[in-house]
Amino acid sequence: MSRMSSTLVFRAKTTRVTSVIGGVVALLIASAVLVGSGGCTNAGLMKSQADDLSRELEQLKAQQAERCAPREMATAESNLDFFDEEYAERDYWEAQDALAVAKENAKKAQEQLVSCADRDHDGILDVDDLCPDDPETVNGYRDEDGCPDAVPSAPAPLVSGPVDFHVRQSVYFDTAKHVLTPESQHIVREAVRQIREDPHMMLVAEGNTDSVGSDASNQRLSIDRAKAVKAELVAAGIDPGRIEVVGFGETRPIATNATPDGRAQNRRVDLRSK
Repeated sequence: MSRMSSTLVFRAKTTRVTSVIGGVVALLIASAVLVGSGGCTNAGLMKSQADDLSRELEQLKAQQAERCAPREMATAESNLDFFDEEYAERDYWEAQDALAVAKENAKKAQEQLVSCADRDHDGILDVDDLCPDDPETVNGYRDEDGCPDAVPSAPAPLVSGPVDFHVRQSVYFDTAKHVLTPESQHIVREAVRQIREDPHMMLVAEGNTDSVGSDASNQRLSIDRAKAVKAELVAAGIDPGRIEVVGFGETRPIATNATPDGRAQNRRVDLRSK
C-alpha cells in the first residue's frame, strides 16, 4: 500500500473513532441534563407538597387538633421544619424522608380530630371536659373544667405564690440523635407535673450538643433535641404555646468534650421556667 493510501485509511479510522467518542459524550451530556431536569422537577414537587402540608397543619390547628392529637401534630411540625432545613441545603433525600414523616403524622392527626368532639358546645373539647354532656357555666370560677357551677360565697384561697420550677437533671440523648433516652422519660414526667401545678408558667427547652460534628450540624441537632422534648410535653397535654424552643449547639458545654462521659453530659436539653 502506498504512503498516500495508508494516510487516507488512518485518517478515515481516526474520523470514525472521533465520531463515536463525540456521540458518547453527547449522550452523557444529554443524560445529565435529563437527570438534572428531573431532580429539579422532583425538588419543586416536594416543595409544593410541603407548602400544601403547612397550610393543612394551620387548618388543623384552627380546629384544635393540637389538643386532640398533640403528639402527632408536634411530630408533623418538627419534621416539616426539618424538611425546610434540609431542602435549603439541597439534601433532598433527607428532606424527602422528613416530609413523609410529617405527612403521615398530619394524616393521623386528621383522623383523630374526627373523634375529638365537643358534645355540649361549650368550647371545651370532650377530651378536656369533665362534664361533656353539660355545658360550662362561664362565671369566672373553674371555667376550664367544662362543668356547670356557681361561684361559692367564700372561695378558698388559691396557691399563695408561683410554683418554683426546678428540674435537677437535664434530658439526655445518644450521639447524633434527637430521641430521648429511656432514663430521661421520668424527668419529662416531673416537668409535666410541675407545669400543671402552675397554669401561668412558661417554659424554655434549651438544646445542646457535644463537640462531635460541624458547628452547623450541631446547631440544627440542638434545636431538634429541644423540639423532641417539647413534643413529649405537648403529648402529655401541655399547651405548646407555653414552651419556647432554642438551640445552642456546642457553645454551652457543662463538662469536657475530651472524654466520652463529658460528651454524654453535654448532649442534653435543659428545662427552665421563664
